[in-house]
Amino acid sequence: MTPLSVFTGCEREAGIIAYIPECHGGRIFSNEVFDSTYRNNASMFDFINVFTEHAKSQPADKKIEMEEKAGSLPNWIHKNKKKFK
Repeated sequence: MTPLSVFTGCEREAGIIAYIPECHGGRIFSNEVFDSTYRNNASMFDFINVFTEHAKSQPADKKIEMEEKAGSLPNWIHKNKKKFK
């Protein structure tokens, strides 16, 4: 994988999003979704599931914070969707 420091703007943001499964994946269900041969791309909800699944392994206060932030991800993606087209 190319280091993100060589990218700017939306290429860098897209690279960060693409790295989410690598960084937080490997859990019970997330890896199965991203590694599935039945799908050729991931949806916004797949990324949210990575965070909520990871949150389950955290202490209660951290879990709530992570789940709240995961809930704000769809709003951020929607507001910035033109950057990713």
